[in-house]
Amino acid sequence: MREFIAFILILFSNHLSAQLIGTVVDKDSNKPLPFVNIWYYNKENSEGFTSNEKGEFKFKVFDPTKKLVLNKVGYRQFEMKPDQKNAGLL
Repeated sequence: MREFIAFILILFSNHLSAQLIGTVVDKDSNKPLPFVNIWYYNKENSEGFTSNEKGEFKFKVFDPTKKLVLNKVGYRQFEMKPDQKNAGLL
């Protein structure tokens, strides 16, 4: 089964708010993966999104309590909890 990775960037506009922005790429070819299903969730709520044709995605509000799950047919599911420590290449 193929694997993918996500490049994650957490943008802080001030001390109270931040955005979670990323690009999903194929681990072997390093090419962007379009239309990856992305869930950003915790116990209280969840948000679903699909990466665009360039593999890009954006959640307007970063929440350190939420997990990020990426899923695409033919690829192994990718799950992680984004934070400042692991922002970058995941």
